[in-house]
Amino acid sequence: MKKYLFIVLFFSILFLIYYKKNYKEKMSNTPKFEKYVMRKRLEENNKFNSIMVIGYYNSGTNWIHKLLEKNCIDKVVHPNQHKYVNSNHKICNDVNDNQWKGKHGRISDRLLDTDDVLIIMVVRRFENWLPTHLTNSYETRINDDIITSTYGWPSMNIYKLYSHVVKTNVNILRNSGRPYILCSLEDMQKDKGKRLINLLNIYNFKVKKKFIEINKNTKTKRRMQNTKRVKVNTNYYRRENDPELDEIIDNLTIEFKT
Repeated sequence: MKKYLFIVLFFSILFLIYYKKNYKEKMSNTPKFEKYVMRKRLEENNKFNSIMVIGYYNSGTNWIHKLLEKNCIDKVVHPNQHKYVNSNHKICNDVNDNQWKGKHGRISDRLLDTDDVLIIMVVRRFENWLPTHLTNSYETRINDDIITSTYGWPSMNIYKLYSHVVKTNVNILRNSGRPYILCSLEDMQKDKGKRLINLLNIYNFKVKKKFIEINKNTKTKRRMQNTKRVKVNTNYYRRENDPELDEIIDNLTIEFKT
């Protein structure tokens, strides 16, 4: 009897080892967040009502906003990208919140405390962001390597400011304890943003079955993305690297918390 049990146990262990090995091989080509979607779904009664996309000027917020408009079944973003909608369909721009500076500013405490709004933050590599911003600097003013910023950010060397903006909001999100999505623009553009839209499933946003690409630049309307418009000596503006910024950018694809 003991011999029989030993044989059964032996072959059971072999089966488990074989199954585990093949399961890993089968899943090895699946992105981590897709594995997560496979094994975890939130409740049907979605607690999120809308999405707020944040990021500094020329970081890709317009493109992601347009992706959400075209691929979500329900209206999840406000037409004015500096505003959002709460569970009562009330338009919020935090006019009574002195911290609130719109999608390009520091993430406000009031937005963080609005539980039914999912925050998506997008960041971009400095060497890709700089030529675009020098071409279209919006309300900011640039003199040599100094940028006079807006939305409550200080005026300083343009690289140091960009580093400060990214690090500040990334750290706010990571330390907030609330759900968010943090993504790299360059990584999102590899598949036209499809993985980002698929990720919304775990937050129970309803997305269209057929993915709609946004191939035209949302500002120039040309069929191209991430176009460097002027030749720039990046080292003139970036006198020395910020290791903390490099770590954030180099290791970022899609980071999310539910």
